[in-house]
Amino acid sequence: MPTRTPRAVAEKLAEAMGAGAEREPIFALLAEAMTFEMPGDPSVFPWIGHSVGREQVASLLDGLRQVVILERFVVRLILADDANAAIVGELACRVVATGKLIETPYAIVLTVESGLITRFLMLEDSFAVSRAAQP
Repeated sequence: MPTRTPRAVAEKLAEAMGAGAEREPIFALLAEAMTFEMPGDPSVFPWIGHSVGREQVASLLDGLRQVVILERFVVRLILADDANAAIVGELACRVVATGKLIETPYAIVLTVESGLITRFLMLEDSFAVSRAAQP
């Protein structure tokens, strides 16, 4: 089976995220020693910050589903070269504890090696995320 290109990996990830996929479709795209980065205040939500390893990242994704409910995930653009891909769009999710809606543009920057994500960097409006977490 040929190795998936960074564009193909980004398309699969965007499709899985937009569909609110469970762990496995996303987990299958992650390299064992991948890094996950989401700048912001790590005291607000457990997935904000820096994590290493597919299992740790998968646990963060599982926790994410308990804290926020995805309402909208729109992909506007996917760009890719031989080793990287970027997914750009808008998303909206509701914080379970506060009922507040987070609406933010996002960019997900991926590094892909041998058809697997080795680095996942998500950029979003961290101020809006922080405010939505406050009662």
